[in-house]
Amino acid sequence: LYFYREDYKDGADIMVSARASTLSPWGTPGIARDIPTSVYSPEVSPDGLELYFVSGQAVGRVTRPSRSSAWPTSATNDLWPVGTGGIALSGDALAAYYATPTMQVRRRRRPSSTSSWGAEEEVPGVSDSMRYRFVTVDAAERQLVLSGGETPPAVVLMVRADAGDAFGELLELTTLTEVPAFEGCDMFGPPDAMYCHRDAGDGDLDIFLVGRL
Repeated sequence: LYFYREDYKDGADIMVSARASTLSPWGTPGIARDIPTSVYSPEVSPDGLELYFVSGQAVGRVTRPSRSSAWPTSATNDLWPVGTGGIALSGDALAAYYATPTMQVRRRRRPSSTSSWGAEEEVPGVSDSMRYRFVTVDAAERQLVLSGGETPPAVVLMVRADAGDAFGELLELTTLTEVPAFEGCDMFGPPDAMYCHRDAGDGDLDIFLVGRL
């Protein structure tokens, strides 16, 4: 589980926590990479070899040769402008979905994991009037969760039958909308559950696991 922890004096660190199985508790988090400036919203590629993050209002990336290797201290910064919600990778890591600094949902593609990312594209079926800060996508690019919106509903799901189709109408995730301030929701980790962060009432953003029947 990758996330960021903010220090209002020294910026933010990318943290990582591991567990033995999906039924085990998460271990004590440690710093995955100590970056001196504020960074947010880490996203690790499915093969574990790329780590993306947000620095300022741009995407940054570090790579490593194997999962057992440490993340390097040098990064490729300013890949493209992005909002604070970061990017969401498809299952093959050949598509990246994200919200722009003006909260429009966009994507970029590449032909292989070693290729450069292509030009910014609109996401079929997602209107620019739908303004959200966080975007997550499932591995097959058939489900899209948008959260942290300017106006209700706070968390919505969009689906399509095939990755080549346009996304259909918004489906409000009402059980989450009833609980205020949920955002940054990732629906595609454990089955029948969603990780979100929200203000727990103490001024800090805490990670919550929300299950469903």
